[in-house]
Amino acid sequence: VTDLGVSLWSVFFLVPVGRGRPEDEVSADEYEAVFEKLAVWAAQGPFDLKSTAAPHYRRYLMQQRVKAARLRREVVRGGPSSPERAVAEAAAGGGIERAPRAVNDGNGLVFVSHTGEIYPSGFLPLAAGNIRKDSLVEVYRTHPLFVGLRDFRWSPSRSAPMFPAPIGSSWRPVRRSIRPPTSPPGRAGDPRRKSRDTPLGDPRIRR
Repeated sequence: VTDLGVSLWSVFFLVPVGRGRPEDEVSADEYEAVFEKLAVWAAQGPFDLKSTAAPHYRRYLMQQRVKAARLRREVVRGGPSSPERAVAEAAAGGGIERAPRAVNDGNGLVFVSHTGEIYPSGFLPLAAGNIRKDSLVEVYRTHPLFVGLRDFRWSPSRSAPMFPAPIGSSWRPVRRSIRPPTSPPGRAGDPRRKSRDTPLGDPRIRR
């Protein structure tokens, strides 16, 4: 990539919708290994690196920042720091210098199909209207689907995420492709679920 002189490398991760098949995905451990390599390249390369359909990459970067922040505090103060303080320091900067911009479905992004159907993105085929009869602007601004996707708060039935905004609405199509929206979170067999102790998509640090 460096030899080609590119300014932005967009790494696409499979979303099992349409022609994408769940069996074509990499495992949870392989995801983490890829994230580790991407983080190194993003920090050292002369180009920007962006992930597509991998919001959990941002979770990985934040976790690395948290580790770096906690280590700095332990070295300076001679004792362990709290997770909450480490998260605050990580959000303020430090650790890995570059963090990719999230692709947020329904939040700065709208997709119109060849038949005019209005979707939050091509990976989340839930129609909120049709441009043949609906205003694209009004659908984006006021339709409950789009409004809900821009709300990073989780429902009371699910665990409160430590990093809700960085993960954002871009996780919804990935999660929806793995299980129906009505099924309980974190069922066994989800390919991206690395820990049995946390639900699918839970960006909290696994201690």
